[in-house]
Amino acid sequence: TTEIYTLSLHDALPISTCGHLELACTAFDLMECKNEVSWNSIIATYGNHGHLEDALALLNEMRDDGFQPDHVTFLAIISACSHTGQVEEGKQLFEFMTQELGITARMEHYACLIDLFGRAGRLEEAHQVVRTMPFTADAGIWGTLLGACRVHGNIELAELASNHLFDLDPQNSGYYMLLSHVHADTGKWEGVNKVRNMMKERGVQKVPG
Repeated sequence: TTEIYTLSLHDALPISTCGHLELACTAFDLMECKNEVSWNSIIATYGNHGHLEDALALLNEMRDDGFQPDHVTFLAIISACSHTGQVEEGKQLFEFMTQELGITARMEHYACLIDLFGRAGRLEEAHQVVRTMPFTADAGIWGTLLGACRVHGNIELAELASNHLFDLDPQNSGYYMLLSHVHADTGKWEGVNKVRNMMKERGVQKVPG
């Protein structure tokens, strides 16, 4: 339609987030002046909807078109690898970004890498990333690891992650409840009681709902 020809990048983004991938791709193809932002947007669109192969193909097209991927590009693609279970692909892309392209990984990239390993149940590797990354892990990092520990029932690592979270945000009831669920899921009711007592001692109130 005529309207498609007048779509700008800002018009195309709402289309892509609604799941209209073909229309978003058409809008992208019709853009006369593409740049890093538009390439990153279309790559993220396919990555967010689980179309990893299409996202990787677009990455190659981006480079062939003379544009260099940046930290935003790889954040989208590594995240897509995480959601599609392509652990080795995501790991290789992280190494390609940092070692071959010389792009400095940010906290968000490490969070994606931890999520990548965590979703696959490779919790020791996820923890190794936390230990070796050149930043002090924030609540987002430890929260990602704790969430993976619940999914895969790793109580020991869940306790470790929780202790860091309690230090960072001692009044956040969500962290206590998540640790409690880890214990409950594995039938460790004494651990559940321990967490509840800890909340009482610290005056932490569970948020309703």
